[in-house]
Amino acid sequence: MLVPTIVLAEALYIAEKGRVAFDFQKMYGLIREESEFEIVSLTPEILEEAMKIKKVPELHDRIITATARFYRAGILTKDKIILESEIET
Repeated sequence: MLVPTIVLAEALYIAEKGRVAFDFQKMYGLIREESEFEIVSLTPEILEEAMKIKKVPELHDRIITATARFYRAGILTKDKIILESEIET
């Protein structure tokens, strides 16, 4: 499972703001330790893909969507805008 760094950054922000009660350090440690997960960084190619996505207005979500398109991967999300955008990955 690919985990974009932007997802981790958003999770850290949510944890620090107390919006959702969870242990970010524990989650991050598990993601780093488990071989099923691969953390992927924002690259120029992914940024270029994000610039093409117009149906997802929020930049962080565009980066997540662009990462999925770049790697031809699915997206595990409840985000209504991403789901309704019908962006092909």
